[in-house]
Amino acid sequence: MEKYGKDFKELTFKQKVNHIWEYYRWYILSFIIGAAVISSLVISIFTPQEVHDVDIVLAGKMNYDETQPEVVKSYKEMFNADLGLSIVDWDNMGEMGMAMLQKIPLLVKTDELDVLGLEPMMFESYTRQLGADMFVPLETVPEFSGLLEKYEDRLVTYNQKYNDDQELVEAEEHIYGIRISKFANIPCITANDEFIIGVTTTVKDLEKTAQLLDYLLDEGNE
Repeated sequence: MEKYGKDFKELTFKQKVNHIWEYYRWYILSFIIGAAVISSLVISIFTPQEVHDVDIVLAGKMNYDETQPEVVKSYKEMFNADLGLSIVDWDNMGEMGMAMLQKIPLLVKTDELDVLGLEPMMFESYTRQLGADMFVPLETVPEFSGLLEKYEDRLVTYNQKYNDDQELVEAEEHIYGIRISKFANIPCITANDEFIIGVTTTVKDLEKTAQLLDYLLDEGNE
């Protein structure tokens, strides 16, 4: 103990604490951080995650008011659905926009996204890049036949896709989405543009999703 000129056992309690902190603080901090990370992982693994029948994400230029929590709660009560609203300016993407751009395909892969609503430019981009790997061709699902008839004037079809060389080529035409310009049944939001609503390939409950879509797509003037 050169600093104090005496053996460690002879130091006062305060001197011992100062000595330990001075020489071992990085080990202590590393241990604390490591323990916190491990604890967080253990909690996330063993804590049951809430599972919904339908997971919805709407991402685009929108605003929502103070009633948003109540609206989200109402979707959970009516459809056991998780309604996610993300304000993203796709024309001027910052870090949030880039994060959402990468998050959406990840949510599909992890079965955490059933219904996706995007502004036309972004919906078209995802569809032409991924097509039926991401969105269900709606006309192939019997549970959606009533929706297609009811909203036939708002259906969105695509017959082009990007090949491996990122060239736009002809593809089989399918109905991939339904347009909506007014979210009458999500009254907490005001959208700056129309959205296109699509169903992902990992949809969990087709019947419940069809019921939810019929409610969501109703603009209040049908």
